[in-house]
Amino acid sequence: MRDSFIFYRSFSEALTEADDATQLRLYKAITVYALSKEEPTLKDATERIIWRLVKPVLDANWQRFENGCKGGAPTGNTMSYTEIT
Repeated sequence: MRDSFIFYRSFSEALTEADDATQLRLYKAITVYALSKEEPTLKDATERIIWRLVKPVLDANWQRFENGCKGGAPTGNTMSYTEIT
């Protein structure tokens, strides 16, 4: 479970053309999924289309969050930052 998430401008722009009820359902779906990864049940085709565009971004951010919880690069990682002299 997370305490926060990033809400992108593209999410807001995608929702502006939808009616108020659709916007509310999608805002709730985005919020619940981003914070607790509970998959929403969307019945409307427009909602499902928008959700398919938003979900991969939320999944990528969730993966970054999980990786960040693991700590830094492992000791001996040759791909980690090295000082340039």
